[in-house]
Amino acid sequence: MTPRTITLSILRKLKYLAKYELRKQLAETLILSKIDYADLVFYPLPQFLLHRLQRVQFAAASFVLGHYIKNFRDVLKIRWLPIHERRDLKLLKSCFKALHNAETWPDYLKIIKQECPKTALYKIMRQNYLIIYQKLLETVKITELF
Repeated sequence: MTPRTITLSILRKLKYLAKYELRKQLAETLILSKIDYADLVFYPLPQFLLHRLQRVQFAAASFVLGHYIKNFRDVLKIRWLPIHERRDLKLLKSCFKALHNAETWPDYLKIIKQECPKTALYKIMRQNYLIIYQKLLETVKITELF
């Protein structure tokens, strides 16, 4: 058994003793923190591994809500993002920090900004960057509402 499933089995014993807020906090600190740790290092994961991580998140959400969960809508009720969206959000946050927080970002990881000739490739790259930047801003606005 993996450490996550051992943690889940211990938490299941506490399911009926703890209130909703405590169960949610326990799941976030003991399970989701382990899922989120260093996920950018292993960013391009195969789909079957993402599915396994999603099942662990569903199990944690089942613990929090007190009933079986198998779809994303229930995960969103707890105000958690699905695994693939959590990973994308962390990647976007890291890109944003690398581009705009020069004093806090390490020197050996800085992105070098260069002027590119205005070719078709440059336009496509700029358009994709603007789309990613807009998604990041929308996500930040959404998370501020919670």
